[in-house]
Amino acid sequence: MTEDGKAMLARSVREYLKRYPGKKAEAKKKALRHFLDYREAFGGGKASDALVKEVERYIDRVMSA
Repeated sequence: MTEDGKAMLARSVREYLKRYPGKKAEAKKKALRHFLDYREAFGGGKASDALVKEVERYIDRVMSA
């Protein structure tokens, strides 16, 4: 995952949690969906299971910080 991808994920999670405090599971789903949609839209293709797991772990780290 690139640094740009990490920054986008962190921003998505933080913005969602600001608007809807306490909805961490929903924030995680929305950030993951946003990342996957963005990846497909800009020619990245489908994400592997390993990438999805990496993204989920990164989102968890962002939410716990």
